[in-house]
Amino acid sequence: MLFKVTDIKGDDRWINPTYVRLIRWRRKKTELWIAGQNHAIYVDRPLDDVASVVNAAMPLVDAVPGELGGGPTDDQVAMLTMLSAIT
Repeated sequence: MLFKVTDIKGDDRWINPTYVRLIRWRRKKTELWIAGQNHAIYVDRPLDDVASVVNAAMPLVDAVPGELGGGPTDDQVAMLTMLSAIT
């Protein structure tokens, strides 16, 4: 699901949360770094508020792929393996 932010210039932007690569607080603004762009989107909102909106807009991922019936796909197994290695 897309989410909307208004940048510091007052322009509305609709962003796909799966393309957000970095959110950070810098120089009293929140920076949103989006994959495929070489510049940040600056937002006059607290970092935690922006991160909450991005997290809420993220698609749900099955934590246990086989739980809902059918076996896990190769992509799901690879994702879970990667996540388990990180934590």
